[in-house]
Amino acid sequence: MAKYLFIIPNLHEKITGANKRAINIAIELSKSNFVRVISNKEVLEYERYKIKKKFNSSLISILFYTMFFKYSAWFSDHITWSLIPKKGLVFTLHDMKEYTQFSRRGILKKILLKIILTKSKHLITVSNNQSQIINHVFGVSSKVILNSISNEWLSENREYIGEVQNKYNLQNKYVVYVSNFTEHKNHLSILKQKNIINNFIVLLVGTSQDKNGDKILNRLKKITNIRILENISEKELIEIVRNSEFGIFPSNYEGFGMPILETISQGKNILVNEKLQLDHFKHNNRIKFVSFKKNISDHDILWAQTYHKSNDNCISKNNWADSVAKIEKYLNG
Repeated sequence: MAKYLFIIPNLHEKITGANKRAINIAIELSKSNFVRVISNKEVLEYERYKIKKKFNSSLISILFYTMFFKYSAWFSDHITWSLIPKKGLVFTLHDMKEYTQFSRRGILKKILLKIILTKSKHLITVSNNQSQIINHVFGVSSKVILNSISNEWLSENREYIGEVQNKYNLQNKYVVYVSNFTEHKNHLSILKQKNIINNFIVLLVGTSQDKNGDKILNRLKKITNIRILENISEKELIEIVRNSEFGIFPSNYEGFGMPILETISQGKNILVNEKLQLDHFKHNNRIKFVSFKKNISDHDILWAQTYHKSNDNCISKNNWADSVAKIEKYLNG
């Protein structure tokens, strides 16, 4: 039995794609391995998909379980934690924001990334586009393992719908954008979408990630027909997406785009910013790339409200067991 360590500091950020990926891979790996997950608040130990131990973490316990145990490999996507002088790092680089206009940490982040990529035993990324950028910037190869989707999203259980509708007053038609608030998520472009704002409630699901995100969130709170939900559960999120008219995704930059995957998994269409380089979604019948720089047309809105059968090899039918099988093959190859 292999032993794996996962470091997921902000484990309870519910809608963050990176955290969803990490915890789902950790749980799936526990099917036949021992997996320890360390976060800012707690330590979890998994075997056969179940939590065997759970206790509050402290700086001392984090250092103890990180430094003084031998693991077959350890997984991280956080720069600070990945600098720990420990062998066997499997680093996931989700995107290359620091090499765009959306960089928040500048030259220091770039230097630290280079150090981590040099020390990593294995480097994983989430799309072919990101792999090409990593190779161009750093001259290193990375293994592309696309995100998958949890069984919760693939379940047809609809017993929760009434509770969610009543709790959040979702009786009127609404469209949904799932994304935390920060500059590159491009929330303010929604203000240009008069055809959408005038005909639907625009439901924004997410929390602010920085000071700029605070400004964006506070500005949108003042707009009639725009509603914001923060800190909802995964079950609530599934029902909210499942019962929306369609999804929108105006983000200007993404490594993968988990909310797109989740939206199409519910049989919903989604209008996605044409600026994004998301080759893994280019040929899905429920996705249409449009410009969020101008008012989205009535024709595109009608398309979004119309049912479209998805192709058989739809990416939304992959679950985390598929991703973990590729990861294990990569680690043992």
